[in-house]
Amino acid sequence: MDIQELKEHIGQEAENIIRQGLHLEKKGTNYHCNNSAAHEHGDKNPSLSWDPERLQFYCFTCKLKIDIYDYYKNYEKREHADIMQQYENKSKSASDLKPTTATKKSAPLKEYTKIITELYQKQKPADKKYFIDRGITDKIIEKYKLCTGNIQPGSGKRAFIPIWKDGKVVAYSGRALEQQEPKYKNTAGTIPLFNSDILKTCKDEDVIFITEGAIDCMTLEAGGYKSVSILGAANTNKFKNAVEGLTAKPFFITAFDNDATGATAAAELECARLNIPTIYHDINEWYMGVLKDLKTGRFREDIDKQIYNIKNPDTATSYMQKQFMNDIAEFTKFESVKTGFTKLDKELTLYPGLYVLGGAPSSGKSTWAHQLCDQFAEKGHHCIFYSLEQSRLELVTKSLARLTAQRKSPASAFSIRRGKLTDTVQEAIDTYSKKSDRITMIEANFDIGTDRIREYVKEYIQRNTINPIVFLDYLQIIPGDDLKLGDKQRIDFIATELKRISRELKIMVFVISSLNRTSYLSPIDFVSFKESGGIEFTADVLLGLQLDVINNDFFDNDKKIIQKRKKIKAAKEEDPRKMELICLKNRNGKSSFSCRYLYYASRDLFVEDEVGTGLPF
Repeated sequence: MDIQELKEHIGQEAENIIRQGLHLEKKGTNYHCNNSAAHEHGDKNPSLSWDPERLQFYCFTCKLKIDIYDYYKNYEKREHADIMQQYENKSKSASDLKPTTATKKSAPLKEYTKIITELYQKQKPADKKYFIDRGITDKIIEKYKLCTGNIQPGSGKRAFIPIWKDGKVVAYSGRALEQQEPKYKNTAGTIPLFNSDILKTCKDEDVIFITEGAIDCMTLEAGGYKSVSILGAANTNKFKNAVEGLTAKPFFITAFDNDATGATAAAELECARLNIPTIYHDINEWYMGVLKDLKTGRFREDIDKQIYNIKNPDTATSYMQKQFMNDIAEFTKFESVKTGFTKLDKELTLYPGLYVLGGAPSSGKSTWAHQLCDQFAEKGHHCIFYSLEQSRLELVTKSLARLTAQRKSPASAFSIRRGKLTDTVQEAIDTYSKKSDRITMIEANFDIGTDRIREYVKEYIQRNTINPIVFLDYLQIIPGDDLKLGDKQRIDFIATELKRISRELKIMVFVISSLNRTSYLSPIDFVSFKESGGIEFTADVLLGLQLDVINNDFFDNDKKIIQKRKKIKAAKEEDPRKMELICLKNRNGKSSFSCRYLYYASRDLFVEDEVGTGLPF
């Protein structure tokens, strides 16, 4: 009989056999592909489907194919002869090949102790060469009764690794030493974990490595470590079942092979993973490489360091080894990011963090932030602008109005919204379209909280492999999750969450904030934000936008409220308005500076005014 006949005999039932054996998660008509190493961000949109004609699973993303024979051979690690022999045996049906279900009573394990013991006692010192050459010590050889010889007539000489359970040999694996086929010949039936007895006496403080192969398990044991082998990357379920009832909670660390299959198996067990140097395929190869040439690396010292860092994941050493260089690389990506405002770029170096811009009503803070967003996009950066007050129509027409302001016939955003699409506006539309695909505008409802913002930005990064710059207009109307919180507590919570988002996703987050009313008639300082929670503590950069007239000594007087209001009103009626951007806090740079602007409110445009001129509108 051949493989195709086996597939046809089991038929459509193979789908369930493979699905259950590999724990495939179904969504709709497809399954999530378990070949995680080939999917950069995981198989989020299920791409593994069952082909009823070819009787196989196929992933249209990573091109993985799995039929019933592949499953038995590559995932259950059965030999060809074992698979076909069970199929051809007329006294057994194809169901004998199916994985044993939880409801099915397991057959008692056979005992092979006498066969292995006799073979071990007969072997000569030279017969141990296969194991000695793999770095296995005499002590380990003696403990497991590792031996070489010929158990079955005609099968040739093999190296036998017995699997002991409760003091008896319940299975064994025999590797060909004379190029005979099959390469591995195992005892029939389900094979338990190798060295599973160690789990019975484990303690909370123990570190136990989980390996694919028995040789890797014994290599670690020879180095003084506790280890158990699942005997194949497809056997992660066996391990889960074996530890399910344990009262002790040891530190389990996977030490699987350096390949896609090993990575997938390690992810399924969801525990810490030993990092094997990439030049080695597995633990034994690493160990032997160090023994042959001590210059190629270390073994026990590296493993001990990794164990310590796994037990103590938050030490500076652990961070330096795992994340330090990656964080530096991410941070340096922002070296080229500029705001487009010349003076501001000289004073402020941008980096991932939370930027808060505060200002009194009608100070133009939303317009300034929106213009900054446009200028980032013009320089090639992706931006997400959350607007809780303005519609997309308002935002786009404001961008177009700014562009027309640089031409002979400027148009206001309101006139554009009313359909007055002049030639100048059409030119602005053409110009804006060159950067608009890098600007995502979200008309945020009042139910969009920080969790939804975080998830949206994470998905954006996954889809585009680009970290966007995020704008939020504005802080005080972002809802909190806990309705019992007061306004200050709610804003503190939101600001903290936005800071976490910036840190976790390594992005810049610009959020607009209002000021307390008592600060409307005085220069902006930290006190101006006091009624808005502890923003001054959470923000990495704290900016304030105010009318330049407020710097007049007249405003230092605590009285004359009516006169102050008149001066503020007159300054707001000017076109352009003279504005000042001040920096109150900059966690990683110059902490105090100011930039002056001319604000053309009718054009939604800020122009730098360091020499007191500006554009002649």
